Amino acid sequence: MTDGPSSIPTRAESAGSARGPRRADRDVFGKTPRKHADWSHRRGEPRALALAWTLFLLLTLTLVALHNGAGRSPDAMNFELATREALLVVVAGMCVLWPMVRLSQVRPAAGGIACASRDLVIILLPAQPIIWPSIWLTRWSVGVVTAIGAVVLAWGLVIGLLLACALGRRRIGSIPGELNHEGAPMSSGSRGAWLALIIAAPLLGLIPALAVGDLAGATAHLDNRPSWMLNPFTAILEVTRDRSWLGGRSGLSGLHWLLIAATGLVATTGWILLSAVNGLFAAAQAQRHAQ
Repeated sequence: MTDGPSSIPTRAESAGSARGPRRADRDVFGKTPRKHADWSHRRGEPRALALAWTLFLLLTLTLVALHNGAGRSPDAMNFELATREALLVVVAGMCVLWPMVRLSQVRPAAGGIACASRDLVIILLPAQPIIWPSIWLTRWSVGVVTAIGAVVLAWGLVIGLLLACALGRRRIGSIPGELNHEGAPMSSGSRGAWLALIIAAPLLGLIPALAVGDLAGATAHLDNRPSWMLNPFTAILEVTRDRSWLGGRSGLSGLHWLLIAATGLVATTGWILLSAVNGLFAAAQAQRHAQ
């Protein structure tokens, strides 16, 4: 028996030797982190997305202003046209560009729920200055502008939910309490499949409108077109539609609000269920590590 330290390797040493030497984690510039073992604290963080999204919104507003401002008077009708175009571009960026950017990156070790929920704040907040000034710049009522904000919020929750599912659960290393420096591997086929599913989700809402001939103008005389509310793009057009023959402009019915609320409710329920399932998996994983 010796008085020196035990030669039995610790759990961390055993795990480290089993995995072999750890590859240095580098960023896009080839740099290693200074105060951290890897870049896990930066995986999925929203700072780069916030900058890119802000620039995208500024470019959108600039192009829409140039397109609608040339040779036109700055009246409420032109502001409505410009705002409607800007909103459609914002929704397209939210439904296509956002998941495209995240699915082209390494999965964050913190998991899809943490990443997508942070992204939602970055996506939705900068869009508000485009939505709410419409109360003063256009002839839309407060209810119409509120409905626009609700549509963007509801479909943002839908896209965020699908993206959270695609990015997977929070990944824990073989050592208790240690995060792997990146999430679970994701093949190119899986990325493409998830991206196609996320993009297809809002587009599927066009099927009912096509089936009843709404998009062909067969129901243009009706004050309510429910099938248009099943897609974020046509929902914006339906909410902001001119209904002057009803004696008021862009009036909304209870059916419009019901369909917006139903979209948000389905998305919120999905977030709750996904969080519960991920919590169960995390508890089971922690229990296995504790044994």
